[in-house]
Amino acid sequence: MSLALIQESAKEVRRLSIAGSPLAVQAGGSIVLQEAASGYLLGTNPFSLRLVPGGNAAFQLMARQFGQPIVGQQPMTWEIVDDSGSPSTEIAIAWNGSTDANGLATLEVSTPGGDVDLPKDRTYLDTNIYFGSFSDPDGQPIGDAYADPQANANLSALRFQAYTAPAQPTWQNDVGPVLQAYARLYPGMTQILDIGDESTVEQNAAAIAQRLSLLFLDPALMPVTRDLSPAKVAMIVQWLNSQGSS
Repeated sequence: MSLALIQESAKEVRRLSIAGSPLAVQAGGSIVLQEAASGYLLGTNPFSLRLVPGGNAAFQLMARQFGQPIVGQQPMTWEIVDDSGSPSTEIAIAWNGSTDANGLATLEVSTPGGDVDLPKDRTYLDTNIYFGSFSDPDGQPIGDAYADPQANANLSALRFQAYTAPAQPTWQNDVGPVLQAYARLYPGMTQILDIGDESTVEQNAAAIAQRLSLLFLDPALMPVTRDLSPAKVAMIVQWLNSQGSS
């Protein structure tokens, strides 16, 4: 056997060994990133969802094992935790069918109607956030460092509280409290446009309404964090349009 053939055979053995073994990354002698022992990898698109009370949204799941598509994968076990890390039933995931030839499946996330109890540090945002993490068929969690489900979740969902806008919104009772909260959260913005000041907002009503009405994926959409409920956005836009400013 020639040396070249021996070398190629050795490369193939190493390739096959890597293809069926979990990989790990070390730094300073410690493992900082490690593939699941089963070789499972789950990805979702989109990773982050926004839900209104009683609403639902679909996402695509990608299932791989040692880099190869998992065909015909049936529903896996998942855990949902809220922002405090406590298990939650306020978000549900429905797995419709199994993965196709490309290892893809469509899943649906839903949430019941009405309001939910919010942690104290999220009451001013009027939202709660949830994290979904999956386990492989052997019950082993799928993630790089699963000790923290929030840091290694397969999916996150932001849930808005219920909101009914008044027929005639006012700055003092409705619009102002929302925009002033964002002005406090992002004080650097006030140097460009003080959205916490009523007269400034009135003078720039048309421009602000236009930014609030852009498509969700538009980089110029306000607020950039996408954490304001559609109902409150519509209320603010209604008030801005009533100002008649340009």
